[in-house]
Amino acid sequence: QLSGIKREWNFASRNYYNTQTEFIQPLIANVHSRTGNTFVRTENIAPDTANDGMKYNYNALSQFSSVRNSNSSKIMKLLGFHADGTYLNLRYPENTLIMDSLLSINYNINQFQPEKYGFKQMKP
Repeated sequence: QLSGIKREWNFASRNYYNTQTEFIQPLIANVHSRTGNTFVRTENIAPDTANDGMKYNYNALSQFSSVRNSNSSKIMKLLGFHADGTYLNLRYPENTLIMDSLLSINYNINQFQPEKYGFKQMKP
């Protein structure tokens, strides 16, 4: 049975986790030092998981929660956030500047310059 689980379930390697952490943590530290504030809303355009904000210790809207309030998720879906049919999974990618503004999302983590007016690339 264990070999069947290993074939069917994929888990990221420790090396991948370390590489991502080494990439993301300096970016978050840079945001905190530039703003002087640890509560700055940030989102990852290409997240590893639905809970990257918790995983890498930054304030994000994207999340998965099995006890999430479905009414709040329905509202977020109407505002442009991706939510699955169960409303347990709320995702940020491909959101709009209007929603970024309303919800104070000031920083996007991305490998490339986001195609959004007004976002400027920062070096770590």
